[in-house]
Amino acid sequence: MFPLLASVAATATAAAQASGSSGSSASSSSSLLVLDPSIRDWVLLPIFIVMFGQGLLRQYLTFLMRDEKVVQVDALRTGQTLRRSQRLRAYASFLPWESWRARRKFMLTHALADPSTKPPRNNNNNNKDGEEGEESSSQASPAQQQDPMAMVGMMKQNLMTVLPNMLMMGWVSYFFSGFVLVKLPFPLTDRFKSMLQRGISLQNLDVSYVSSLSWFFINLFGLRGVFSLVLGADNGAVDNAQQMMQAQMAMGTGGMMGGPGAPPDPAKLFATERNEIEITTYQPIVAQVESRLLNIPILA
Repeated sequence: MFPLLASVAATATAAAQASGSSGSSASSSSSLLVLDPSIRDWVLLPIFIVMFGQGLLRQYLTFLMRDEKVVQVDALRTGQTLRRSQRLRAYASFLPWESWRARRKFMLTHALADPSTKPPRNNNNNNKDGEEGEESSSQASPAQQQDPMAMVGMMKQNLMTVLPNMLMMGWVSYFFSGFVLVKLPFPLTDRFKSMLQRGISLQNLDVSYVSSLSWFFINLFGLRGVFSLVLGADNGAVDNAQQMMQAQMAMGTGGMMGGPGAPPDPAKLFATERNEIEITTYQPIVAQVESRLLNIPILA
């Protein structure tokens, strides 16, 4: 066992300050915990180092267990076209009238046209193979177009996130239960007591003291910024709950998406975006700029 377990984790010393009367000496006393310096070397730093190493290990395990995603050209082209149309509607006021009209016409007649009415693309290398691929993709049912490995990938990601955290929490609770590690250099209200002093049942302990279990949760959420700086924004060490939620919503949405778990229907998406462009009103940002600059009332 650690040499720390042979010493006292936290020694409470009461410094009684006399206020002038013998009856008020107990009420004016203030308690102070003198923390053993070994706590820093055998509890505080080991928890930080182990959790940082756990994040690095999770990053490499996630990289090894990650499935290779096959990029679908049609889905990528559909998404890029929709984003281009949305940017055109959002920043139309910065374009001259001729540029806005040309881009609007191109979007309505070519880019956002119904995919079923577009002529097939000619491939220079293998036209026959391309035609067979288009026929097979058009004959595929929505159930066949679903990716069953997407759910397996989500389960792997959840396993790599939940299991290490449970093991780390059990390790901290078993070996370092009841330790007071650090004292924050700023005062806090009593509402933070349940968050910073988990595993310690001392009613009169100052809120600024942090227990070992609370130090674990502080590292669990506080190291996300460190991992983003060291490993990059897109890394497996950070629990990206937002992406997981978006993936679950994408798998469960219906209607325009063509059913639960089915790929989106480009025809319906393009039709909706065409309607948005048709009802978009062109209002240039430089219209009557002289009157606005000189604060002259604009006549209707």
